[in-house]
Amino acid sequence: MEKSFMEQRGRILKRSIIVPIFISLLFFFIMGIWAITTIQNFYYEERLEEAQVLASGYAETLSIAMDAQRLLEQYLENTLNAAGLAVSNYPGSFNTDSLSEIARELNVDRIFIYDEALVLSYASDGLHIGWVPEEGHPVRQFFESSKTQYIEDIRKETGSGIPYKFGYYRDDHNGIIQVAVEAEKIYELNARFDSQHLLDQLSQLDNKIAIAYLDEQHTIITSTIQDVLGTYLDFETYHIPSQAGSFRRITTEDGNYMALNVPMMQNDNSQGTLLLFYELDETEELISIVSLVIISTILLVFLLEIWVLWGTYKKNQNIQFIAYHDELTGLPNHRYFNEFISESHSAPLTCLMLNPRNFKAINILYGYTYGNEVLIHIADVLSALQLRQASLQAFRISDDRFIILMHSQSSEKQIDTLIGSLRLLATQYQDVSSLEFSIGIATTDTAGHDPSLLIKQASIALHATTDEIFIKQYNNSMEESLLRKDTIEQELKRAIRGEEGILSLAFQPIVEARDSSIHGFEALARMKSQKLGMISPMEFITLAEQRGLMVPLGDKIIDLATDFLQTIQERFDGNVNVAINVSALQMIGENFTSKLQELAGKKQINLYQVELELTESIFSQDLNLIAKRLKELRQLGIRISIDDFGTGFSSLSRLGSLEIDILKLDRLFVIALSEESERDLVSDIISMAHHLGKKVVAEGVETTGQKRWLENAQCDLLQGYLFNKPLAPSDAILHIEQEKTHHA
Repeated sequence: MEKSFMEQRGRILKRSIIVPIFISLLFFFIMGIWAITTIQNFYYEERLEEAQVLASGYAETLSIAMDAQRLLEQYLENTLNAAGLAVSNYPGSFNTDSLSEIARELNVDRIFIYDEALVLSYASDGLHIGWVPEEGHPVRQFFESSKTQYIEDIRKETGSGIPYKFGYYRDDHNGIIQVAVEAEKIYELNARFDSQHLLDQLSQLDNKIAIAYLDEQHTIITSTIQDVLGTYLDFETYHIPSQAGSFRRITTEDGNYMALNVPMMQNDNSQGTLLLFYELDETEELISIVSLVIISTILLVFLLEIWVLWGTYKKNQNIQFIAYHDELTGLPNHRYFNEFISESHSAPLTCLMLNPRNFKAINILYGYTYGNEVLIHIADVLSALQLRQASLQAFRISDDRFIILMHSQSSEKQIDTLIGSLRLLATQYQDVSSLEFSIGIATTDTAGHDPSLLIKQASIALHATTDEIFIKQYNNSMEESLLRKDTIEQELKRAIRGEEGILSLAFQPIVEARDSSIHGFEALARMKSQKLGMISPMEFITLAEQRGLMVPLGDKIIDLATDFLQTIQERFDGNVNVAINVSALQMIGENFTSKLQELAGKKQINLYQVELELTESIFSQDLNLIAKRLKELRQLGIRISIDDFGTGFSSLSRLGSLEIDILKLDRLFVIALSEESERDLVSDIISMAHHLGKKVVAEGVETTGQKRWLENAQCDLLQGYLFNKPLAPSDAILHIEQEKTHHA
């Protein structure tokens, strides 16, 4: 399988080098053409840059002229509007002289005032007084509209026939003020910025350039060639570039030109096209001379290229092997696997991912050199296996992970046979036969495979193996379990960083056995995932231990529990304790005691109302360090209790040597009180604890019978659903208030 894949890669490599050489020889003439084209492009680009600079400058000049005309039009409209407003606010009475004076001051030619009946009442020239506009006249159309002001296009005045630009303004009495400027003045101003005038001036600067300005319909408005004014220019017929900002070389009877299409824009709106024609005759002569020199050089370079390519081909053969094979073992590598799978279009595949279970220990004990020898031996075993079975392909995809790929969707029996063959071959190598392998299996049932998905699924299956079960077949539940754990881990991290709504505490009352009064509360961690809902403490606590989050999580729980204790101490007198569960890993931390002191100072709480609950696993740690830490905590006034007593590592000798105040009797003992033999054991535990000076808390009390028996056995404290379930902080506060009210 590997040989055919590498042969295919070799053929591709040969084609990538030999074929280009053959094509280059066969089409050498084309190479010459290519050289000439390259030279042409080089010089044309230089000419193009020059032409573009000129075209941009001309376009900018024309745009400025158009902007000037637009600003002139805007100025005229503003003048008419301002004149209408000024007349409407004129404080004096109107007559011909006053209006004539106002017209001179406002720089307008005529002013007319119509009353609310649309009768011409006043005129700056004193003419047409009493005139009433007929139906359809622009004055009447404005009067009958709802507009307050309006600027009309240039038109001839009724009667005189002189062209004016009129502006209208409605005064406060519904009268009309009409202001006019003679069109002749406007034409004179516009002529200064006429595009044809500007092009004529520009064409005098360089006689090798022709310019034409076209409107949106490709009609030539202005041009340096007078004969074409007003004609329609068909871009396709004359091979002129039609795309905005594009260029093209064209040939005419007069010579060779580079034609540029420059869009004319005004306020982001297209105002037509500027065409610039740049002469290229001198450039063509220069290109011809340089092309002859370059073609001769290309021939020499081509011969040298053949020699270099042949050497490169020999080197690439070696590079290809290195790129697709592991340097240490010689097995195909991860890159090989990805391409091999991507190009495999045959039947379903079975992927076995192998991981030596104790390989890290071998590296630590015997060194990395020996570890590398072990990896080489493993590769030898896998190579021997694939020689025996042609349908197998072995890979090394990472430091200590190997893959065996089978071209079939193998049955459980076939996989067992394969693993048996692997073990049989391994017996030939002393270093390998002592190894134990975890194996993750993934299969595909369709052609067209995804290598990353196959490795992902095999890795998930490998991750799911245990000390008891070495082989796992991938299924969706494995991935779901892994995703669930990752989701819980990420939300735990957010909760530890301070995000609210994820981690909270519930508080279950602990009562005195003699009178059921509140002794304190046990703080119980609760987690509500935004994605998964409520998560059991067993699940997220176990995950925190596995992912190295137990210490920061424990610190967060202590922080929340002391918030509750702070509230209790601020609101109530008396001694209501709060018991907080602490992990052994958390407690043996160097700064654990100092963090508690700092927290107490910050929140102003009394540590003598704090109880730290430790599981019996604490006794599996360094007892000297544990004794030292417990002594430090007791000196701060903190009480220590052992949770789930009687089910783990504790012994009476250890209890006597450590500063522990309370033993929490595991709920399994309370449940078993219905059996006579268990009662004697519980009674003995309580009695021995009292002899050692320890108090006893019985967990899981749910019936009055259990309560009475524990009272008679002189158990000190009770906890369970008989008294109350775990409460939210506010409910726990209310519970304290109710008890105090009851006792009062």
